[in-house]
Amino acid sequence: SPARWPGLVLTLVGETGAANLAQGEADAALRLSRPTAPGLVVRALGRVGYGLYGSAAHCALPVAQRVFIGFDEGHAHTPQQRALDAHVGARRWALRTNDVLTMQQAAVAGWGLALLPHFLARQDERLQAVADEAPLACSRTLYLVLPAGLRRTPRVRLVVDELAALVAQHAGWLAGD
Repeated sequence: SPARWPGLVLTLVGETGAANLAQGEADAALRLSRPTAPGLVVRALGRVGYGLYGSAAHCALPVAQRVFIGFDEGHAHTPQQRALDAHVGARRWALRTNDVLTMQQAAVAGWGLALLPHFLARQDERLQAVADEAPLACSRTLYLVLPAGLRRTPRVRLVVDELAALVAQHAGWLAGD
């Protein structure tokens, strides 16, 4: 909270590419994949759960007529996309993108079903969980990553501890429990 730490200014960058922590592009990062680069401190914070969601109109279609929204080729390696690929089988894709928020908005607009993080989809009342497809559960570990040289820096430690506390406080919401 800005009121608790008036001298601290956060800069949040949300993008699909990973910031290079070794080159000082960020002091800390949240990642869904465990980094293996040397010189990094990596801490597992919790799980992010995913589920299949769509508009009420699209969910009302017969299963064979449903189409899907997923990641593009650049993100085909992600566990959630691999799970969705296996689930879709021979059915049709409506949209491929590199952006989860684009997937969410396309699902809201009725373009198809998307495998979305529960924390994102469940707060959007225009989406509903798909109940009549084969179960498609997927989760990813959320990692906090920072350069080893910054782990004891007071401002970084403050932010890292707050992030860890927030994730712990909202663990069920993130996991989709």
